[in-house]
Amino acid sequence: MGSPDWHPEDIKAAIRKTGTNLVKLALANQYSEVAVRMTLRRQWPAVEAIIGAKLGIAPHMIWPSRYRPDGTPKRKRIAPAERLKALAEEAQRQNGGTP
Repeated sequence: MGSPDWHPEDIKAAIRKTGTNLVKLALANQYSEVAVRMTLRRQWPAVEAIIGAKLGIAPHMIWPSRYRPDGTPKRKRIAPAERLKALAEEAQRQNGGTP
């Protein structure tokens, strides 16, 4: 079994040690504070990359459970609109091409 993910409080403390905080990090990168806070608990590769860059640590070292050994995310987040479109297309295929 690999290393455990960093605890969210450890991530926040490491960010504070760089002289910033989650709110400032979010604003500096045009993300909401909610998006950055969610990343502490749920996968969001784009925000994980921002946090990793700020800390000087590859995201897969911070969240090993979220990444493959080569450093690529285990799964990609699908935006809600894309998810709905994919579900509609799948339903259409299952119904023989009829809506």
